[in-house]
Amino acid sequence: MSLIKIIEFIVFFIVCSAFSILINSLFLKFTKTLGIRNNGETVIRWSSESKPAIGGISFYIIFLLSIIGYSFIFENSIYFLNLNFLGVIIASTIGFLLGLFDDAYDTKPLIKLFAQILCGVILIFTNVYIRIFDSEILNYLITIIWVV
Repeated sequence: MSLIKIIEFIVFFIVCSAFSILINSLFLKFTKTLGIRNNGETVIRWSSESKPAIGGISFYIIFLLSIIGYSFIFENSIYFLNLNFLGVIIASTIGFLLGLFDDAYDTKPLIKLFAQILCGVILIFTNVYIRIFDSEILNYLITIIWVV
């Protein structure tokens, strides 16, 4: 790999990191006023500590913008034309939508489990799975367990 290409990757990483800090700081400012009408309500979730619901949105936005930026900057990238990449994008999108839906409506555990298994199956069908054992079925099972 040439020095110019390495510098391009480093600059791309720095720009994405700076954009990530910017987006997250904007979202954190926004969340200070989020739900101000429901201050008296207490919602009990899975754990006793509060969970930032807006973090997943900023992560997903940065993830997508990084992918789009990468495809524009590095013209020779063929990653976007293969089935593996499409599987990762689809599974990530389903995972994001599940998290967003869960934050908004407190989804039932079986629905979350089904969606997570679906994400694992999508990754397996697009040939993105963990390859540890000689047995493909064990590899598929490990992948689904990892995703869930």
